[in-house]
Amino acid sequence: LGVEDSAIYGFAFPPRMDPDYVDLPSFGEGLNAGATVGVNVPLATTTMLTLSAGYVGRGKFDREDFVAPPAAQTAIRIDPGNVATVNAALGYSDGPWTAQGSLLGRPASS
Repeated sequence: LGVEDSAIYGFAFPPRMDPDYVDLPSFGEGLNAGATVGVNVPLATTTMLTLSAGYVGRGKFDREDFVAPPAAQTAIRIDPGNVATVNAALGYSDGPWTAQGSLLGRPASS
């Protein structure tokens, strides 16, 4: 199988993963591109607030339909969807004491 192969047809099926062990027993991944932007805001000499947001655009790809080989197989289009995340962290440091907490979330998709 080449790197660009996401569908396995006919008798090339042995590398397919066992569906008893994995949720999606197939190969495939589209083009993924992501970016993150963030800012550190000093609240005091001992306290720092960090805010960031990220976005990953995950590309569509084809994989074979679940038909037992050697029957004729067709490709189906998989759209894994895009992912956005937001993060907020608060850090405190004074002498030998340090504390940090953070929240990570995914905005609701529409």
